[in-house]
Amino acid sequence: MKYLAMVSVLVLGLVSAPAVADPADPSVQRLAETEAPVAGEVLILYGHNSGKGIDQRIKHLDKQLQQPPFSMFDSYELVDQSKVPLSKGKTSELTLPQDGSLTLTLTSVAGDATKKRYELKAAVRRGGKDVIPMVTAKASQGKFFFLAGPKYKDGVMVLGIRVVPR
Repeated sequence: MKYLAMVSVLVLGLVSAPAVADPADPSVQRLAETEAPVAGEVLILYGHNSGKGIDQRIKHLDKQLQQPPFSMFDSYELVDQSKVPLSKGKTSELTLPQDGSLTLTLTSVAGDATKKRYELKAAVRRGGKDVIPMVTAKASQGKFFFLAGPKYKDGVMVLGIRVVPR
């Protein structure tokens, strides 16, 4: 029960409320076939309390991982790193450890060429069951947002996701 409450707090604390892009808003640009293709870069992290600190390979995320609610763990290790192609309206899937999967769907793109904002839908499943039901997140190109995933070993799996050029 404590784990479920923690996941709820992490997800609610990190993912913005669902928003719908207003087509009448001139700042909203639909992802056209001519736009540069993008990908979702996904870091699979293992958050735990072993006193090891933050893996050197993800030291650049140190400030984010030391802020609540992530500060509940004193150690983070990089388990895996992958890229999945993102195309508007199409769902991409990434296999996670322990019979898990992450689905990502790019739903809209806003902003100009220098300040793109992406809206994504993400869900995590394990063993065919929702661990994190579909959530909506807004992300700036190149900036990570985080989802606390399922229990992993003696801690939790945390997914760092950012949109990058393909």
